[in-house]
Amino acid sequence: LTNRHIKFLEGGFFGDIGVSFDVYGDQRVDTKGKSSADLVRANMRKLIDHQIAFGAIAVLARDTLPYIKQTYRFFDALKVEHRILAYYRTVGSEQTERHGLDFDELVGAYKAVFHEWLESERATPVHPIKDLVRYAVQRIMCIDNDRYDPSTSERVFVVDVNGDVSNVSESEFCYGNLFHSPLREIAESEVRVRSIALSQERMQRFCY
Repeated sequence: LTNRHIKFLEGGFFGDIGVSFDVYGDQRVDTKGKSSADLVRANMRKLIDHQIAFGAIAVLARDTLPYIKQTYRFFDALKVEHRILAYYRTVGSEQTERHGLDFDELVGAYKAVFHEWLESERATPVHPIKDLVRYAVQRIMCIDNDRYDPSTSERVFVVDVNGDVSNVSESEFCYGNLFHSPLREIAESEVRVRSIALSQERMQRFCY
């Protein structure tokens, strides 16, 4: 980040700023194949020094799993709210085998983050732990949990370079093509209706 970048960000044009940084691991590289970790750390320090608020995302994958506790401690020390995002986007089974985690590994990792959060004096918020704790408290207090309903609350669509539109978690469901159809027609497509039905079925099976 140059001084020009900092001045622009201080202007408040962006309501939210996010930094994608795994803290540990060697998957994040620049165009020359060199690790970008030191540069990202330096840029985060610049944002903090100039009191520019930002959040962060760290990917939970095979190579970052052994450092999941240290990852929380890193962002906690900086007082940066962040999300531990499980690896899920892939272009082939080979990537999934190399980077993906099974159910027990994911649960174990999130439990470890939860314990780190409990023991922290700062208790810097971390997602999805923050959301899960809120759901648990609401359940104990007999408050109806606010559940995500994609039929009314889906706000993010993935638009591929060829115009194909899908949601963020099920790229195999192509709702339509933005070059050929208006967004309203795509949002009301049979494919999206089927995707929403499957989502609601999973909610019934796992979340009730």
